[in-house]
Amino acid sequence: MPFRFFRKEKSFYESFRSQARILQEAALSLRRLLEEYQNIETQVKHIEDLEHDGDAIVREVALQLYKTFVTPIDREDIHELASTMDDVLDYIRAAAVRLVLFRVKAPRPPAHTLADLLVKGTGEIRKAVDAMENGDDVSLHTNQIRACEKEGDQVNREAVAALFREKIPEIEVIQWMAIYDRLETALDRCEDVAQIVEGVMIKHA
Repeated sequence: MPFRFFRKEKSFYESFRSQARILQEAALSLRRLLEEYQNIETQVKHIEDLEHDGDAIVREVALQLYKTFVTPIDREDIHELASTMDDVLDYIRAAAVRLVLFRVKAPRPPAHTLADLLVKGTGEIRKAVDAMENGDDVSLHTNQIRACEKEGDQVNREAVAALFREKIPEIEVIQWMAIYDRLETALDRCEDVAQIVEGVMIKHA
């Protein structure tokens, strides 16, 4: 019989599911921004709004933890999962905001690749959250998230190396290193989410 540890207190699961949906919407919005690259400030504002929505969910989870005497899983796991998913969102927003702050004229190809990986990784987070709630095997999804993070590391290294090979202004090198760093760190945090989900499932196996 599958282990359905969220059935007693469904509100926590609903919060995780809402967070995961917002994560993927933010990643999709970032990819769309890079592909279209017009109405930039409006599109970045949308991502910022999503980040504010994510912050609100984290506050709701904290309040629910305070009000709930017996939690369906360990309190620290609930807090860590909510916080880490919020970290993913924070770094997606940070990358998008820097496109405006730095007045980037056109996105570079590696940014598109990293955004694609974020779309895939956040999609797998949504599936992992669903699998976790249903007591299903999460490893297919967590392994996919790790694969995205690993590929992102390689893309980031090659992208930074290319910046130093090309004859571009030093300020642009610094700017793009900062943007790549936020995108790659968002993928790192996706992997952290995968580890937390796996840890919860192991505890309750």
